[in-house]
Amino acid sequence: PKMLGISGVVDSLGKALEGSAGGQGKKSKAIVSHTVDGDTLDVQFKNGTERSVRLIGLDTPEKYRGPVECGAPEASAFTRKITEGKPVKLTTDPTQDSVDRYDRLLRYAKVNGKDVAVRVIRAGWAAPYVYDSSSPPQNTDRYRAAAEKAKAEGRGVWGMCGGNFHSNDDEPWSGD
Repeated sequence: PKMLGISGVVDSLGKALEGSAGGQGKKSKAIVSHTVDGDTLDVQFKNGTERSVRLIGLDTPEKYRGPVECGAPEASAFTRKITEGKPVKLTTDPTQDSVDRYDRLLRYAKVNGKDVAVRVIRAGWAAPYVYDSSSPPQNTDRYRAAAEKAKAEGRGVWGMCGGNFHSNDDEPWSGD
């Protein structure tokens, strides 16, 4: 019989729990049970497993770490309106990790066939986010184009705080 090391066991368990093989562009379906904030969802898979999902490629104002940032309540409310209680198709990105340091699944999400991140960014409640510039998410160009439109139209955080939602020391997203 084949012996699995601890990492093999953890990897196998993770794949079973999340309903897809991480990092391979695999798809899984779930229901959004709760919107944590503008870029994080809690989902329930068909088998009853619940997981938190951090959406890939965007960053929204924080409402839990430190002071509530400009636009955080609105970003959360917008994401809640378009996702909560709805079926969601989750997809991994082979260029990104499958799970983050907080044990959240890293996924793209589509509700009613529409990319949730594009909708949140286009509404002005998020900026594109690249964790590792040597390996940007596959949808980065689409997300940057959506942000340019939101910025030009003064939507969301662009109208409320000039796009500078993290702190007074940060610079707003510049399009890079």
